[in-house]
Amino acid sequence: MTFPSTTVDEAQYRAHYLQADIAQCRFALLVLMAPMAPFVYFDHALLGFSPLFYQLASARAAMFLYTLYVWHRLPQVGDARTLDTQLVVWALASTAMSLANNFTRPPEYFGHYITDVWLILMFYAAVPLPPRVQTPPVLVYAAFALAVLFLHKRAPIPLYTYIVVLMTVLSVWCGHLISARIHRYRREMLVTRIELERQARTDPLTGAINRREFARIAGEELARHARLGKPLSVLMLDLDHFKSVNDRFGHSAGDAVLVEVTHRTQAALRSYDRLARTGGEEFCILLPEASPDEAQAIAERVRSTLSAKPIDANGSSVTITTSIGIANAKVGELQIEGLMQRADAALYSAKNAGRNRVALASA
Repeated sequence: MTFPSTTVDEAQYRAHYLQADIAQCRFALLVLMAPMAPFVYFDHALLGFSPLFYQLASARAAMFLYTLYVWHRLPQVGDARTLDTQLVVWALASTAMSLANNFTRPPEYFGHYITDVWLILMFYAAVPLPPRVQTPPVLVYAAFALAVLFLHKRAPIPLYTYIVVLMTVLSVWCGHLISARIHRYRREMLVTRIELERQARTDPLTGAINRREFARIAGEELARHARLGKPLSVLMLDLDHFKSVNDRFGHSAGDAVLVEVTHRTQAALRSYDRLARTGGEEFCILLPEASPDEAQAIAERVRSTLSAKPIDANGSSVTITTSIGIANAKVGELQIEGLMQRADAALYSAKNAGRNRVALASA
């Protein structure tokens, strides 16, 4: 049986990583604000205790308090769009602060462009927003930084200007590539995890759930049965003379029969019934809220569906019949093992009575 490739859309991807992204964003905010105190020292070294120094110090204090506010609010974010909005607004406010810092530096001072490159790369690498969300505020930052370069700065030689332009463009380009690769790897990790979880729950040949997953689901349904008093039944299904199919037509034909049996059985069940392959040619079916009469009717429908017409197994026409045992959950029953044992005993009663029939477990 061929299974569809596991895919993860953008909404699933962002929802899965939301809490980790919030934690990472809070860490990134602290890292990006770490230079704030040294910058105040640099402001004083360049401006002294001038009115412009106090204006910059006030702006830095306001930005620091706003960052703390965002840091405090992020744990309350409940969706990726809100996270994106809060971080983009913060990035634009930080851009305004940084550009004000750049503009107040002497025209011949170029040291702050090192900080600009660091901020761009850190924003791409440390803030886990998608590149499509990161890039617009980064481009705004870079554009205004270069505008200050051309309109305000006086380079000793033209090479200074060329180097700043090159480093700014490279930081945006490289940051975007780094962010895109990080998100690609994270998405691939999520897809791999989901696929491994799916494989751990399902039978690789038929796609039906396996015995372990069946036991987990049945445990939940039995607890609901005991709590609410709803009926619940289990069917044990075994294909009659299946060994002869493998002996006559080969194991590949037998596999094709098992796949088609799974399809036909699933089609005969209700949407909320659960079908599991529990052995070679043995299946188990969980019937939530199925009374004894309903379970009998479903079992007969499955039996007649499977034997209604031959199965085309790799070019061979194979007629299949099945024997089915039914067990109904007792009041307050919580263990699936006992229910399956009674259904298995009923299955062997159906086998001993001539096969291709349904048998009900004794109360």
